[in-house]
Amino acid sequence: MSPTSVNLFDAEDLIFRMMGQEDLARVVAASFLEDAPLQLTALVRAAEMGDLTAVQLAAHALKGASGNVGSPRVYRLSSRIEAIAGEGRVPRELLPELCGAIAALHAVVSAFIAG
Repeated sequence: MSPTSVNLFDAEDLIFRMMGQEDLARVVAASFLEDAPLQLTALVRAAEMGDLTAVQLAAHALKGASGNVGSPRVYRLSSRIEAIAGEGRVPRELLPELCGAIAALHAVVSAFIAG
């Protein structure tokens, strides 16, 4: 796996954190694929409405989910969005990057689940 793809999704780390249980890692990954689009939608809607509290909450949820599944890139982006919203600004400039990262992550995680 290339450093770029590990930055997007570190399957080995996920399996390690699941105590070597690949089946459990696939369950966690599948759960992420179900939840992440909902969390991203909530984040984008909150940003569109200028609701900083909702942006922070949605970014925090996405940060936790991406951390659990093993995506350093999405984790860092979500964390930055959460922090910027906490400073009183809607981080609209990061949303396209986050959407792209999650789309790319979806493809990589789907391939992991498929084996």
